[in-house]
Amino acid sequence: MTAGIPANSWYQDAACRGVFSLLKSTAAFVCTALLCIACSSQQTDRSRLRQLDPELCQQTYTALSSIQGSQLQSPLSGTRQRVVAIVSHMTPSTGLFIEQPLADGDPATSDAIWIEDSRIGDTLKIGDQVLFEGTVAELGFAPHSLTALTALTGFVVCAENQPLPLHETGLPLSVSQREALEGMRVQMQQNLVVTNVRDARTRNQVSLSLGARLTAATELLPPGAEALKISNQNQDRQIVLQWTDYSDGSLFDATADDILVNDGIFQFSGVLSDSRHQYVVITESLGWLPAIHKLPVPPPRQGNLRIGSLNVLNYFNGDGLGGGFPTDHGARTLQDFELQRRKLVSAIIAMNPDVLGVMEIENDGYGPESAIRDLAAALNRENPNDDWQIALPQTERLGGGPISVGILYKDKSVKALGPANTLDSGAFARRSRQPLAQRFAHNASDESFLVVVNHFKSKGSCPESGPESNQGDGQACWNPMRVASADELDQWLNSLRNILDEPRIVVLGDFNAMRMEDPIQLMNDRGWIDQVAQFSHQPQHTYNFRGAAGTLDYIFTSVALNPFIVDARVWPINADYPIGGIENGAEYVRSSDHDPVIADFNLSPE
Repeated sequence: MTAGIPANSWYQDAACRGVFSLLKSTAAFVCTALLCIACSSQQTDRSRLRQLDPELCQQTYTALSSIQGSQLQSPLSGTRQRVVAIVSHMTPSTGLFIEQPLADGDPATSDAIWIEDSRIGDTLKIGDQVLFEGTVAELGFAPHSLTALTALTGFVVCAENQPLPLHETGLPLSVSQREALEGMRVQMQQNLVVTNVRDARTRNQVSLSLGARLTAATELLPPGAEALKISNQNQDRQIVLQWTDYSDGSLFDATADDILVNDGIFQFSGVLSDSRHQYVVITESLGWLPAIHKLPVPPPRQGNLRIGSLNVLNYFNGDGLGGGFPTDHGARTLQDFELQRRKLVSAIIAMNPDVLGVMEIENDGYGPESAIRDLAAALNRENPNDDWQIALPQTERLGGGPISVGILYKDKSVKALGPANTLDSGAFARRSRQPLAQRFAHNASDESFLVVVNHFKSKGSCPESGPESNQGDGQACWNPMRVASADELDQWLNSLRNILDEPRIVVLGDFNAMRMEDPIQLMNDRGWIDQVAQFSHQPQHTYNFRGAAGTLDYIFTSVALNPFIVDARVWPINADYPIGGIENGAEYVRSSDHDPVIADFNLSPE
């Protein structure tokens, strides 16, 4: 994990100032002033890290490998130690990495640690051999904590301009093998491929994999031991590069907007660290071979009816009047929301659907200031002739969760037949979002059909035990909930088919399950046709989950509607692009984290 705030650092003074501003009485004023003087005095003392006697360089000290040990946690945690090693990487605001000049010969122990202190950045440089005294600690949370020397009592430079150690390694690497390299300078020279760029701009991180980009195991294999084996291999076959570490980032700033999935990496070097519960390489050098990329253009319409599915990534419009930011799940500022809306509107207009099912829209009803009304209004401002409308159920909102599903449609293309229906029992009363079903009449052909939008329980926020926990079969947690959702959805659809006398049904949305997982197989077994799989367009993934590509978003149809479909595909504008920015003038790129799914139908009069 990235090193945290040093003990007794600047925030203590900030706390003093905060207390000072809050306490108004004379007595409180005096007490607070004395407290702040004490804080400032401590800060002055802390700024003076003691220079130790150079003679200590010739005395005994503890090997870094002994501090690291062969397990995830240091066997010497909490003890005071004296170490001597070479400065290999510096982050002046928080600390630096040091590494032994000679490896101890034990492949199970790392030869480097992190020095947690912000006071030494201006006094040392890379290549210095330095003696430090301090306390061993694990920073962060197990298992991905960073072994460090903290609460320093002093240091002394023993030598300068020392050659930096460099350890040649390569993928695959297990967790234990990565832990044995923690803090060390490493180099890989392999055929590597960029497999995930989601955090390229926001966290300066990309994922690489060995040989080819990764595919989620249960996208290709049924759940079970073999799928779990492949899933574990996927983790061992990838590594995360971080190309700035609170420094100027000059080495990679030029490529941050350009590096994309499927680009080749043939060499890199850097220091292996921990960040956000994963191992990352803070990169010093990079050999990069950009692949040939073409901007994804909207697929041409075929037939006379287009239906789409799009996860809108927590579309929250605040109070609907320009205020109410930050929101609970969506945009932090009004400016962020306006960019999100602009990109989504650009994507939807480029998709050009007649009916669009959306997921992760704010569940704040259907009034003038609601999120779904806001999105429809933004579409109408852009293209007034389309006359976008929303499907209205006979409820104020869909369930009690913060997000819901919705249906938007062009009134010039289709007409809503009656109110929308929803299901609020069973799995949909607990974890999965309530589905929404709207029957339509197609204006050009006068044919009717039913569209049902869904959003099943995600794979996140896993319980530690019980049937809904991760069962180790590659499907992650909450799988029984998603299976129950698919089963109850199928039963409900069959009842709607009979009640509405409507055999032509489109079932779409974010099912949060890969193609070979139980919920999708249940849908297939019950006769619902996965249309993208039927047309076999590539790529068939809609999401990058832990660096592996897979499908979470689908368009199914009933058998009765299958003769009318002419095309179905994923439009790859989001999952393989980094968050933020505009690609080559195409504002719709990375408008969400899921790729939209599009199906074209040709409805004609009987």
